[in-house]
Amino acid sequence: MKPQLAEGILEKLDAIVQKLMDKGLARLSIVQAIIADFVSCQQEDDAQYLKVQSFAQTIKEKIPSLLASRHGLSVACAFFSILDAKDRKIVVKSLPVAEMMTNKIAHLFLIHIITTLDDTQLTKKKILHEAMKLIDDQVADRQFQLVLLSALLPIEVLNKKFLTADETASMQLCKARSSSKKDNKIRWAELVKVVQKPLEIFFEEKLQYYLVEINQNTVLKSLCTAIVQSK
Repeated sequence: MKPQLAEGILEKLDAIVQKLMDKGLARLSIVQAIIADFVSCQQEDDAQYLKVQSFAQTIKEKIPSLLASRHGLSVACAFFSILDAKDRKIVVKSLPVAEMMTNKIAHLFLIHIITTLDDTQLTKKKILHEAMKLIDDQVADRQFQLVLLSALLPIEVLNKKFLTADETASMQLCKARSSSKKDNKIRWAELVKVVQKPLEIFFEEKLQYYLVEINQNTVLKSLCTAIVQSK
């Protein structure tokens, strides 16, 4: 495609996306697909990227409305990646975390936050603490387990062993533009410290039950692995 033609298309798409967002239609799956395509096209160009930042600012308090489709998840992850620490805090505080833990799409956004947010104390307070309140009822739920595993496992291991290629790809948009500065190994070590003791207490109380099939419980198995690796 000729550069001038491509630029003209993007300008029209820019106007369309802006109108859709202004009208509060970002919750619709088809609109989310359009926004995802727009963000994907703009992320490499510094000048056009400023528009993506502007969109992220516009919708930062309404990000939960995007989590209705995989395209919406991609947009939500992209926007969260490029927001600064102050705006990320606003996003995290706006989330209905308990509902998201077991949602087939929304739980992936929680994983993205846990594995990219530099403020581990915020992750602890708003997400992991909430998870521990739900663990008795939800520990067998696959999505809930993955949220806990994102704190117990290095992101590379989580992606390789527990997430599909599509799920991983959904969280990669604008990764190169991320405002995260903390080293992944440091973040992981901090997260393990946050969940280790509460999980130890939980499994100790039900040890006889869970040891019967330890290999079938990915959370307990990953906890044991994390404890060994942290020594």
